[in-house]
Amino acid sequence: MKAYLKTKYNFSRSLIFLWLLSTVYIRSELLEHDFTSINHNTSSERGVPLSNKKSDPSGSDGRATAPGTYGQFRGFHSIGAAATPKNSNSLDISINADGKKKSFFDNADNINIPRGVLGSTKYVLSRATIGAATYGRKVNFLLGQIVDKPDSLGLGKDKILIGTPSTYWADEPYIRTMEIESASELKGIATILTKEVHGLNRGDIVIINGVDGLQAENTVVLESSENSFKVRYSVDSTKLVLDSLDAAADDDKTNVAANTLNVNNGEFRKAHESLGYYYSPHGKLVVSIKPGPIQIV
Repeated sequence: MKAYLKTKYNFSRSLIFLWLLSTVYIRSELLEHDFTSINHNTSSERGVPLSNKKSDPSGSDGRATAPGTYGQFRGFHSIGAAATPKNSNSLDISINADGKKKSFFDNADNINIPRGVLGSTKYVLSRATIGAATYGRKVNFLLGQIVDKPDSLGLGKDKILIGTPSTYWADEPYIRTMEIESASELKGIATILTKEVHGLNRGDIVIINGVDGLQAENTVVLESSENSFKVRYSVDSTKLVLDSLDAAADDDKTNVAANTLNVNNGEFRKAHESLGYYYSPHGKLVVSIKPGPIQIV
């Protein structure tokens, strides 16, 4: 009898569990943190610090900072200013002995402007300048920001407005291309000799064309001097082993000799990424890849 009741009880509990599973469901909703929809408890005696007076407005507990005195905190910075007469009605415009009317300096005592005497020399403060007359504004770009084409050409009075920048400027920023004199490879490092001083630094990104074994893609400069620089070369591991064995077998060879690379109209230039921006050939736009100013030609 006990076994029957236990079996029946277990069977009923299983049915209840299955029924619960069939009725339980999960509903997900979108949540929004909307500050304008917050309901403040204005009926509480504690309230919130809406002002420095309790219950004014309703719900304020009076814990807010008292308003400051008008004019308590202020500053003054003058870029350029002129001395202002305190007694402008006392201006003397009579004629001096030289036939000219008395000047601003001659009226220093009459109109009471800043003045002083050092020995026999009299000084009058007519104007003063503090700081610089203009402040230079540096244009900065955010990381990932699109750099629009300029809508003007030139600076200052020579500035010329451009009606349609999208058609006036080329899509891809200009970077000068330089010629390659010769190239060689040793132990996976290619040395590029240039026909002129290139101005590259270690870590710059360059694109090399016309050199066997070097793809026309972004390549990092490993070392640099005035007329040469080194980049990583695609190593032929089999050839590298054979060259090493050849050098070891020949008593006249002490080191593995550099291999001369064929140069056919070789040239190179800095990559756009080396100048702080990325040029998209598909979107035909310039994107900043580092925050700060960018110089584009």
